[in-house]
Amino acid sequence: MDLRDLQRGLRRKLEAYEDRRSHHIYYIARIDGRECTVGKFSHSFRGGQLSDRIVGDTAKQLRLDKSELEALVECLLPTEEFLELWQARSG
Repeated sequence: MDLRDLQRGLRRKLEAYEDRRSHHIYYIARIDGRECTVGKFSHSFRGGQLSDRIVGDTAKQLRLDKSELEALVECLLPTEEFLELWQARSG
């Protein structure tokens, strides 16, 4: 998965915004009435393909598996279905 595609997907599908004030770039979205960190990337990463670890960490933050995250970013998983998964997996 490409960094730009993931960032674009987080902004478009979850209306996430960037917080660049610290050593990392955080993507924050309002889910279930509260702000949640849905992505974290280093300022030094210049783009290109993300490692499986970063994709996995991002998926975990979203309470998704890797294939569900890819479907979300590729617009194959509607936002409403994502929110249902999020609520069902909230523990």
